[in-house]
Amino acid sequence: MKPILILLFAMMYMGTPVFVFSQSIYYVDPVHGSDANNGFSIDHAFRTLIRARDVVRTVNQNMTRDIVVNLRGGIHRLNATFALSARDGGTNGHLVIYQPYNCEKPVLSGGVKITKWVLSDAAKNIYKAAVDPSIDSRQLYVNGVRAIRARSTDASGWNESGDGYDCPAEVSKWKNISGVEVVSYSVWKCHRGPIASVSGTHATMAQPYWDYVHVQMDAPAVWVENAYELLDSEGEWYLDRSANAATLYYKPRAGENMATAEVYLPRLQMLLNCQAVNNVEFRGIAFEHATWLLPNTVDGFACLQADARVSGPSDQISTQMPGNISLSYCSNVILNSCLFQHLGSTALQLYRGCKNNSIYNNTFTDISGSAIAIGNLYDSFPTESALVKDNVADNNLILNTAEEFRGCVGILLGYTDHTVLTHNELHGLPYTGISVGWGWSNTVTAAGNNEISYNLIDSSMTLLEDGAAIYALSAQRGTTIHHNYIRNELNRGGALYADEGSSYMHFHHNVLDNIYMWVNLWSLESLEDTVDFNYANTRTNIFSGTDCSTNDNVIVDNDNWPSAAVYIMNSAGRLPVDSCNYTIPDVTALRGLTIYVYPSPTSGLLHVAIEKPLLEDYRIMVYGVQGQLLQTTFQDKSQILTDIDLSRYAAGVYFVRLVSENYSYIRKVFKQ
Repeated sequence: MKPILILLFAMMYMGTPVFVFSQSIYYVDPVHGSDANNGFSIDHAFRTLIRARDVVRTVNQNMTRDIVVNLRGGIHRLNATFALSARDGGTNGHLVIYQPYNCEKPVLSGGVKITKWVLSDAAKNIYKAAVDPSIDSRQLYVNGVRAIRARSTDASGWNESGDGYDCPAEVSKWKNISGVEVVSYSVWKCHRGPIASVSGTHATMAQPYWDYVHVQMDAPAVWVENAYELLDSEGEWYLDRSANAATLYYKPRAGENMATAEVYLPRLQMLLNCQAVNNVEFRGIAFEHATWLLPNTVDGFACLQADARVSGPSDQISTQMPGNISLSYCSNVILNSCLFQHLGSTALQLYRGCKNNSIYNNTFTDISGSAIAIGNLYDSFPTESALVKDNVADNNLILNTAEEFRGCVGILLGYTDHTVLTHNELHGLPYTGISVGWGWSNTVTAAGNNEISYNLIDSSMTLLEDGAAIYALSAQRGTTIHHNYIRNELNRGGALYADEGSSYMHFHHNVLDNIYMWVNLWSLESLEDTVDFNYANTRTNIFSGTDCSTNDNVIVDNDNWPSAAVYIMNSAGRLPVDSCNYTIPDVTALRGLTIYVYPSPTSGLLHVAIEKPLLEDYRIMVYGVQGQLLQTTFQDKSQILTDIDLSRYAAGVYFVRLVSENYSYIRKVFKQ
């Protein structure tokens, strides 16, 4: 008998699963698993993702099916960045998939759980806990809520003077003065910089931060933070690393019990790092508890704009802040239905060389920087391998971003080609919602052919100035900004803002509702932009540029929106996805094909009209607002007009989806 058969029979006799050469499903259980297990079943699960990754490397060279790694729910604590390389992707057109086991909720955490709290100051109700002195962090989360670094209410008594600030006399008595940080706002910037020393009533700021922050303008203080002496309000914390045994202090909020509170101190600066990875998908996973420590250094955070910080003696020298989840030179990496929260930098960054990646149906909330950054800000003429191209961010929800670095944005595009941002929802941003382009020049670069469409942006520019719901920079041939619904944007920068050098772009079929200024195209350096078929309920605008055109824009009085505008308002924003359904629609499949769903609102009868016959049979499905399927109509590919009866349903919001093997299209409608 051949040795291989002897081995197989022996394994069967011993009860060992015979999957050695074809195993494609693995399991990870952070509580009951063991890395000594084979990972073949939930009862023999690995304990760590690292072990699962290393085993996948041994079986993914010539795949005949997808390899799936199922993660049990709960905290998967990362002691180091989860790093993937070219060895870790799928082959032969198949994927390596990391997903929840049985729709559970796995969390990849870069934090340390803090326990054993004791009362430190009974009069002030301040608790303390011992912390590994090697750990530094700028964030703390208590019962899933971001705590506040101990801070002043305002900056009373702090005034710029020479190499720092004149300050109140009591500051000279504070301990650990080099850890104290001054926060300042200036137009579109939010700076954070450390104090070097205090003498009398003058605080000297750290260098080179103080030079960096004054490259463009002054730095008027807004508040001061990270001093134990400022720990006086509920929900505030302070980490004292001055002694060999570091101590974390916290003043609980009402109702918090420190004996049972879930407290996480972020330790890692990067949770996931993908370098030259192909064909990997992350589904339904939460990425939580990461920090970013460079602002703690003498460089501080001297904001240039968005994710760029000044890192030299002029505004021409800057550095892009990193992502807590970072991809470079990756293709067909899919972030699908994941949760990005409690993160201390920009959450997700697609940097150099990323092509054909998908960011679909994710939620971003409680992010210190931007939610999504696609493209390098400093390579306007990249090589083909370094070019960032053909990436899609679709159906994502963005909330509570720029929580710490207030000048960051919802979604940032650098020098990218054929990026699609569609059906995303962005709410409550202190600065810009979507920022597309870089460079302040009308020089044609690699940037272009980007599409920003069907996004809902609500309440951007709530704090800073000189930004917009959608803000554009530089020449971008072929870039279109269309069918977006922008509302509650009362900043004077404009809802659609084509800043210096924005050229060769087309702004059309956008709805601007409750806006101070609907379009701002102010610079003669902006060339050949077209602005047409937009709808706004304000006449305020700036329209200049060189060889730019504006036609057929509609100004609405008394919110009497025409049906075409109502269609855009109803169509923009996120679309419903069934829980644990990780199917991703092809957002490019219907490009160039017009589909109408009308009227909306409707009293009962709805019409679905397709511009021309499809290439295959299709279904039209109606969903309720909670995602429940209400009815399905099957149609031949030649059928271009279908009537849908909603008369038996209650008034409210519904979703109409057209779907086939290769097409996916969905629209929101209102039933009266």
